[in-house]
Amino acid sequence: MEAKKPATTVPEDHRIAEQVTRLLAENQVLRERICRICRSPLQADGLSERMMLLVELANEEAVDLDARAAEKDKAAEQRRHALQEDLERHLSARKAEVAQLVGELTDAATAESERLVREAAGEAARILGRARREATALGELRGRVAGLLATADRLLAQCEQPEATPEDG
Repeated sequence: MEAKKPATTVPEDHRIAEQVTRLLAENQVLRERICRICRSPLQADGLSERMMLLVELANEEAVDLDARAAEKDKAAEQRRHALQEDLERHLSARKAEVAQLVGELTDAATAESERLVREAAGEAARILGRARREATALGELRGRVAGLLATADRLLAQCEQPEATPEDG
């Protein structure tokens, strides 16, 4: 069994027939134009029409090239802008990392310097305490030496004096 095609209406058939007739006429005009342009040798009217067609095609191509170039420029600008934003985000993140690292290093250096100052102060206090004890001990030793020297001087003085004999008396 064959499927039946739906029947078209008369006004629709008439419209299609008019459209076909119009397209055939346009096609004939274009064929004649092509024939005139491609004829050898070229006639003056064909040459000017051919030149106009070439100029028209060149203009269309130029417009197309300009449009594509503008699209590429726009795309390149968008890409450059995106890259710039990406760079700025990375730089900002890197600055934050560096600032954090500098802060951590500063804190560590401050803590280390405070520890060294405390150690130095403790060492200085120990040295000063030992020096004071040694100075006190030296002072005491000096006092004893001075006492011994005084005793030695008295003894020497006594030795140098003639001894009194019982006969002297």
